[in-house]
Amino acid sequence: MKMRSVVFAGLMTVSLVACGDDEGSGSTDPTGDGDGDPSGDGDGDGATSSATGDGDGDADTNGDGDADTNGDGDGDGDGDGDGDGDGDGDGDPTGDGDGDTGGTCSNEGESCANQETCCDGTMCCAGIPVPMGAEFCSAICPMSDRNLKQDFTPVDPQWALEHVASLPISTWSYKSDEHHTRHIGPMAQDFRAAFNVGGTDRFIFQVDADGVSLAAIQALNAQVQALDAENRQLRATLNQLEARLDKLEK
Repeated sequence: MKMRSVVFAGLMTVSLVACGDDEGSGSTDPTGDGDGDPSGDGDGDGATSSATGDGDGDADTNGDGDADTNGDGDGDGDGDGDGDGDGDGDGDPTGDGDGDTGGTCSNEGESCANQETCCDGTMCCAGIPVPMGAEFCSAICPMSDRNLKQDFTPVDPQWALEHVASLPISTWSYKSDEHHTRHIGPMAQDFRAAFNVGGTDRFIFQVDADGVSLAAIQALNAQVQALDAENRQLRATLNQLEARLDKLEK
């Protein structure tokens, strides 16, 4: 009986010891946290540092599952998980929000006003004389420096004025403008047909529009000067006739 009691007591002792070891996990972790990690930090990685304790099995404390410290989980530094690192969620590392990853480019005459990438062989023409918001891609940007120009040919101001006078002018709105904002001006095709300037018939270069306008103004100024001279001559003749008439009446 005593032997049985001892054996029974021994069984009870063994059972109690088994229940006290990691809540029955069978591991050698004496901490009782259930992860099999004797460090007691709760992450199950077996490290003895108590600074981790985040449960993701790495050595940082942010619990995102990767080994860096930026807290995003994919290691790129933003929190949207798209892997591009700019945080806009489009997967495009350029950060322009269009999500195209820079695979497309703007051709000759196309806009770069919103920082679009110009195709090889072209550049984004911006600054004087290109107005803000009308930047475009071109192999050669319009510049006003005389030292950058060649093949100078004089322009007949009267010719420019006659073509301006016959140039169709209308008001219109852009198809892409949902507000239907009205604008006024000629069509690029008509302008190029009239003056044969610019590298495309889809865009009126500001430098060309300015040049045509200035030439036409010169023609109008010449006409005004001629009319003013003629008017002065007529006034002088009239004064002479009035003076002779006064003498006859006396």
